[in-house]
Amino acid sequence: MVSRTAALMLALCILMLDGCTTQRLGRMLPLSEESQKIMGCPDIDAEIARARKFKDDVNKTAPDPEALMMDFGIGNAVEKKEALDSADRRIAQLEELKKTKNCGAPR
Repeated sequence: MVSRTAALMLALCILMLDGCTTQRLGRMLPLSEESQKIMGCPDIDAEIARARKFKDDVNKTAPDPEALMMDFGIGNAVEKKEALDSADRRIAQLEELKKTKNCGAPR
């Protein structure tokens, strides 16, 4: 019969390992008001390209086999969705800023 202490230690180890298996993909930060003020049209286009590259990289990220075994990929799916959502929000902000600054309009 396994003692309560041993069972508790085993459960604690499993929980610690589970927390380590989720891949961290990063986030795209929202634009600050200061950034919005100083960015020109070329800067906005460059940031949109950077956010799209981030999305491509996240979509190409293969699931970690160890993570699949520990949490059945649930943590990684949530992490991927959050990373992609952060990029989508940033792109939407940049597109709105592009309209506000009349980028792409003939000069």
